[in-house]
Amino acid sequence: MHSLVEALLKHKGNKFFFVSPEGLEIPDYIKEKIPVDAIVEAHSLEDVLPEVDVLYMTRIQKERFANPDEYAMFADACILDNEKLKGAKKDMIILHPLPIDKEILFEVDDDPRAAYFKQVKYGMYARMALIYTLLNKPFVKGYEREGVVAEGITAKCQNPKCVTNNANVQSAKWLFTDEARTVCRCEYCDWILKNE
Repeated sequence: MHSLVEALLKHKGNKFFFVSPEGLEIPDYIKEKIPVDAIVEAHSLEDVLPEVDVLYMTRIQKERFANPDEYAMFADACILDNEKLKGAKKDMIILHPLPIDKEILFEVDDDPRAAYFKQVKYGMYARMALIYTLLNKPFVKGYEREGVVAEGITAKCQNPKCVTNNANVQSAKWLFTDEARTVCRCEYCDWILKNE
């Protein structure tokens, strides 16, 4: 949460609503970085949901408590359910870094505002790109992204689920994915065909 606040502070005009049980408030060293008129603190989700555009929830981390009884006092403090969502904006976005413990009930997963599964999927792609870049693997311009149309290749796509195996489609369209033009992929399903 702290690093997210740091990132959002780089963009002007954000207003922060921090909701936490009493005793688990955001630390002062984070609050000091936020303009006074851009911060609201509350102990109840219902108090802020009508104003929030993006709700970023996190779990109360059991592993940070030395005493299990102390964790038990806070565990059920902020739980999001469909009833509470009735007071939220219709276009609000719900994010969560996962895993979810019990702070978001399963019923919320079906709400169109719940975007945490997409969030995790997009995060995976971002990490893949970062790792790829860190490993210093250069992209081959014009091949890696779109590919070059492989003229004259009439091979049938071997993927039985490919749309090109439907009677209504003429044939597969192949794209070269390497400069040597030895490997191509089906434009529709990405099935790899080696041109030998």
